[in-house]
Amino acid sequence: MKRTVLRCLFFALLTCCSLQLAAQSEVKVSGKVIEAQTGEAIPFATVALRDISTDAPLAGLTTTLSGSFEISTTASSFYVEVSFLGYVTQRIDDFTVSQTGK
Repeated sequence: MKRTVLRCLFFALLTCCSLQLAAQSEVKVSGKVIEAQTGEAIPFATVALRDISTDAPLAGLTTTLSGSFEISTTASSFYVEVSFLGYVTQRIDDFTVSQTGK
């Protein structure tokens, strides 16, 4: 049985992503990892923040049962990497940063 893993890419739904700049320059990234074709949540996917210039990991976690995540960093230059067994790893560096007031 031939798998169509390459066509079944998933991505982090960052339209609901809230990137917040706190007083100590902490950035919070939140979102939901879904399967691109079905729209179903992918639980326990790995989400990592990586330094843009060195690719060094800054922070990481796995998604919840509903595919949601929230991760923080104090780095100012990073991208989001999402991976899960059987899927192509996704690099997300096109997102919006917003500042919230207290």
